[in-house]
Amino acid sequence: MLGIDFDVFDAKGQRVATFAKGVVVQGDQANYQIDGSHDAYSVTERSSGRVIARVQRRGVQGAELDVYVHMYLPNGFLLDAGPQATNLGGVTMSGNTFKNCGAGIAIG
Repeated sequence: MLGIDFDVFDAKGQRVATFAKGVVVQGDQANYQIDGSHDAYSVTERSSGRVIARVQRRGVQGAELDVYVHMYLPNGFLLDAGPQATNLGGVTMSGNTFKNCGAGIAIG
């Protein structure tokens, strides 16, 4: 089973949720709505209604894992990444398959 691990940060650099193996395992439920089901997990900002992180597993068309994020990194950078595009400078990826590797993409 393909998985993804990452922390979700707000604009102030505070961790508001944690995904482990594609599942939300911790989150600030006072300020963020944490939703989970058999195949999808998401973190939504209550004040704006904006989904800031979503991971969909199993049954995704043509993939095992679909990830969408519109969240801040600890250094204050607003990361906007989804199945179609990312705002990381100079990076364009499409139609990639990662096999037998520790991390297909690692952002530090």
